[in-house]
Amino acid sequence: MRYITRSGKPWLLLVPNYVYVKEWYRSAVRRVAAVPSRAANPFYVVPAERYCYYAPKGLGIANAKGTARKAKETKTSPFISFWYVGGLGVAGTAAAIQAWQRAPSAPAATLAQSSAALPQNVMDEYDPNRKKLSKREREKLRKKVSRDGKPLCKTCGQIWGNCRHTKT
Repeated sequence: MRYITRSGKPWLLLVPNYVYVKEWYRSAVRRVAAVPSRAANPFYVVPAERYCYYAPKGLGIANAKGTARKAKETKTSPFISFWYVGGLGVAGTAAAIQAWQRAPSAPAATLAQSSAALPQNVMDEYDPNRKKLSKREREKLRKKVSRDGKPLCKTCGQIWGNCRHTKT
């Protein structure tokens, strides 16, 4: 973080959702905001669906039970992640946000101009701006099927039959 904030160049980071509430991140953003030429705060681009990552092959990475993963278990999504965009300066940030808003077709992502404007479903659990949802609201937001139409586990959200709750 020190390198990108001191470089004076625009940056785009794909990092976990909990980073924006960490004190080291906030202090880095404050340091950048103190420089008049780069005074704009970063903004965030949140994808419409949670990113999945692939574990490298041959590393013997363990699954949740501590046993070696099988070939079909290389896909994982351990945390919510989205894009942090900064270093554009006030004019560059304003221009990027205006270009996003003027886009003719709605992109498959959401732009949040501040951490307080992030969608509720990607806010960190320790964020003071996060609204506590009722059980009914949480159930309503939960996905029922994956992108390819496979049913999801109600407990953990993984594809039915791939998790410890539904494995037969």
